[in-house]
Amino acid sequence: MPDVSNDVNRELIIALAARYRVRAIYFNRFFSELGGLISYGDVRSEQFRLAAGYIDRILKGEKPADLPLVRRREFITLLCSVGAWPLAASAQQKPVIGFLNSGSPDAYPDRVIAFHQGLRQLGYIEGENVVVDYRWALGEYDRLPAFAAELVKRRVSVLVATGGEPAALAAKSATSTIPIVFAIGGDPIKLGLVATYNRPGGNATGANILAAEMDGKRLALLHEMMPNVASRSEFSGLCDAIE
Repeated sequence: MPDVSNDVNRELIIALAARYRVRAIYFNRFFSELGGLISYGDVRSEQFRLAAGYIDRILKGEKPADLPLVRRREFITLLCSVGAWPLAASAQQKPVIGFLNSGSPDAYPDRVIAFHQGLRQLGYIEGENVVVDYRWALGEYDRLPAFAAELVKRRVSVLVATGGEPAALAAKSATSTIPIVFAIGGDPIKLGLVATYNRPGGNATGANILAAEMDGKRLALLHEMMPNVASRSEFSGLCDAIE
């Protein structure tokens, strides 16, 4: 299942699955590229590209409360139109983007690249007309609140929270005024991040991949591979066996 610790330890997980002959289906294509059996999931890097679009609109004066969330099924439509948004006007003072992530840059190289590409498409070049201040928790979730507080203290123009729900919740707890753009797989309404998808309210908005839908499909595919394993708990038991 998607989790920062799984991303960070992907090579170990693949090695253990191979050692104990466990048939595994992964949530990220990088697992397959490293030798994993099969992967099924969204292209998570597109969430980071979409985050750049939200940043652009916020820096131009729009409020997160009025920016509808983008869900997985809407990704393609928005990606086709993102290049049509107007380029950012130059400003005397460079806006500062706070970037908070639960993992590490080494675990998310494609996503960082996509984030920069998204900014560049909209006229923002890091170091030239925008500053990005990064905070990577390296899988240590207890560091996120302090990192979020640091970015708030710096008075960033917008706070981007990626790498799962812990980063988004830390950002939301740290400020009720600075705009937050998140990229998560869980339900943002149940998590208390937004009021509704179409009218988020508050100071947060972003992209949601509806990971639960992907989890169900992965389990269905895994059941086709292993028809004698009939429940999710038994799948979990297999994971426990290799730890």
